[in-house]
Amino acid sequence: MKIDTRTMPYRPAASSPYQPTDDQPWLDIHLEVTNVGEAGRAFSMEDLEVRDAANESFVPSIVASYDIPKERNLSLVDLKAGEVETGEVIFAIPKDAKGLRLVFKGLLGDDTPQPVIDLGL
Repeated sequence: MKIDTRTMPYRPAASSPYQPTDDQPWLDIHLEVTNVGEAGRAFSMEDLEVRDAANESFVPSIVASYDIPKERNLSLVDLKAGEVETGEVIFAIPKDAKGLRLVFKGLLGDDTPQPVIDLGL
């Protein structure tokens, strides 16, 4: 995983029916994921979470992601070995959360170390 940009607070266009609240601003992360394995696998935004300094976890906001144009939405992709995909994922984060980091949860039962990226927030 590699983060290209992060935007906090992220605000969609005013015409969007979905808007963040003052208590739950949105964090928009544009990232690049690479399948470094030897076999193809599916990648979903549900494979990601953001954790704060207290280790509280926040999952991607499916509602917020409705506004991301299809060509930039990283909701579900099939990655062949070595293939790279880029896109955006949006999280609703409590406004007082600190020490945020992006975590790739991996597959159920996978005990390899989880990639973690400090978001600097």
